[in-house]
Order: sequence, then structure tokens, then C-alpha cells
Amino acid sequence: MRNTILIYLIVLIAIVAPVCIVVYQMYPSGSYAYEIDIDLSVTNESGIYVVTVEKAKEGRGRDVWDFGAFSGTIWTVFPSTSSEDMLLRRSLGFLLNNETSNLTFYDVDGNGKLSVGDTFVIKGSFAEGGKYFVLRSELGGGDFPIKLGA
Repeated sequence: MRNTILIYLIVLIAIVAPVCIVVYQMYPSGSYAYEIDIDLSVTNESGIYVVTVEKAKEGRGRDVWDFGAFSGTIWTVFPSTSSEDMLLRRSLGFLLNNETSNLTFYDVDGNGKLSVGDTFVIKGSFAEGGKYFVLRSELGGGDFPIKLGA
């Protein structure tokens, strides 16, 4: 009886251990678990800033995931250690087609992902030159700032 239990235990460990190792290796690690490569450009159209996504790739060459994994922020100074320098922080889902906000996100191709061609429109008090628009990955992939005007 003891030998049977011991054999079952050894077989169970021999099966479970490799599976655990494979699963562990599938998950990213490091300070930025998800390396994201995003380029933004900005234009000023009659006092309204339009920030366009020029490149959006997840570090392993895939398209970036759902835009729900990001937030848009407006800062007076960036980078900053003072929360007073942040004027707004909202998820892209909240900003999506939100015409009542001074910061609006448009998923131009309608694919539900942050992708090339998607735009952010910044107007009103947020569109005063010298501020920063920062696209922030909520998954730890970093911040992507761009300065608005001079």
C-alpha cells in the first residue's frame, strides 16, 4: 500500500512539474512585462491638437491589445512626481467618441485595439501649448508622452 502511494506521488510530480515550468515560462517577466512600441505625432489645427498613433506594436511584433489596457492623461509638466501636474486621467474606453470631453479618443478603424491611425483630439483648456499628452499602458508597458506646442 505504501509503495503504491509513493509510486502515484512520484508519477504525479513527474507530470505536474514540467507543466508548471512550461506555464511559468509563458508569462512575461521584468520591470516592463509587456514591451510596447508606440509612436505618436501631433498637429495643431486652429488651436485643437490632434495626436495620431503612427506605430503601435506589442514587443513581440503583434498588434497592441484592446485599447482598454491604456489611459490618456494630460499633464502640465512631464515627467512629474506631483499629482497636481496631472490635469486628467481617463481610460480610452471612457474617452472613446466622447465629444463632451476636452480629450477624445477615436478608434478610427473600429477594431477595438490601439492601432495605427487612431487619434486623440485635445481642445479647450487642455489645448494650451506646453502641456503634455501621455498615453499610458495600464499593463506596465510604459508611458508614451508627446508635448503639445511650445
